[in-house]
This record gives sequence, C-alpha cells and structure tokens, in this order.
Amino acid sequence: MKVILIRHGETTANRKGIFSGHLDAKLTEKGKEQAINCRNRIVNLKIDYVFSSDLSRAVDTAKIVIESRNLDIEEKSGLREMNFGEWEGCKYDEIGEKYPDEFNVWSKDTLNIPCLNGESRRTFYFRVIKEYKELINRFDYTNKDKNKTIAIFAHSGVVRSILSSEIIGDIDGYWKFEIDNCSVNILEYDEKGFCYAKKINSLEKI
Repeated sequence: MKVILIRHGETTANRKGIFSGHLDAKLTEKGKEQAINCRNRIVNLKIDYVFSSDLSRAVDTAKIVIESRNLDIEEKSGLREMNFGEWEGCKYDEIGEKYPDEFNVWSKDTLNIPCLNGESRRTFYFRVIKEYKELINRFDYTNKDKNKTIAIFAHSGVVRSILSSEIIGDIDGYWKFEIDNCSVNILEYDEKGFCYAKKINSLEKI
C-alpha cells in the first residue's frame, strides 16, 4: 500500500511569514499554480482514497490536484497543523515583543512547552500520529488493500510528524525533513507492514 503525503500550496500566511497553524490562511495564486503542477506530476499515479486536513488551504489543494478524478475528500481535523494559540497570525519576532515571558520559556523547550493557549510540538506530534494510525489501520495493507494508494493533503508539521514516526520511529527525526509547498513524499508498506519512503523531486513526474 502506498501513502502519498502532499503539503498544501503557498498561502497568504506563508508569504507574510506569520504563524499559521489553525489560522485558516488561503492559497495564493502561486499556491494554486503549485497545486496544478503537483497534479501534472502525479497524473499517472493511481489514487484510491483521499484524506485532507479540514483547513481550506489543504482541502483546496486537494481539490485542484484530484480535479479530474472521481474521488471524494474525507476531511480530518486531526490532520491540522500545530495550534500556535495566541501566536497565530504573528511573526516570530513579534511574539517575543508581545509575549516576552511566555516566549522566553517556550523558546527554551519547544518540544514540551506549549505555545500560549496552543500545543507543544510533542502534543501536536502524538495528535497527528494517532489520527494517521487510525486512518491507515482502516485498510488491510498486508493483504486485500496492499495495492491501494492513499493521498493525504496536509501541512509541513503534519508531514514531518508522519515521516519522523514511520522512518525514524519517534519524534526525534521531526526537523530532519524539509517539506516545501506542494512537495510530495511517498510511503510504501510491504506485506509485513514495513515502511519504505521516497521523496519526489519538485520537477519529477511520477
């Protein structure tokens, strides 16, 4: 069984350089073009099921990429980006200015200390992995579903979390992966459930 992990296209928040976890930032025109490019790159790749974060930037990317396919999109709130709480919509430097005490504590241990009224990276990671495991465990990928392909449209932190869990085995690999807008990573599970990974170059057609 294959799982295709696709990050959404560029958003207004990406362009402004602001924290956008649960903030529902929209795709820019460039983001829509990236999604079209992604669609063209994976046009020959069979997809059987589509899942997406319920935030519009992921759903809209999914709609563009699977436009010509007769597939439904199942939206999952558990695939949302990390919740940055009070820091949503702020630039990194602005957070230190507006919330100096909380920012100082958080910046010393972003893994375990939550954003103000938001999530810690550890809490976020386990939330994503719980959702991901529940999702793929709906399929018998060692037997009858072994030839199925699932596409998941989500966010950089979500893709990092899944790759870290499936390739490294825990959260320690989180920052080892560079996840660009509309980047494509493929996980493949064999009959024993062992996972192989492949990152698709931004110009590579599958």
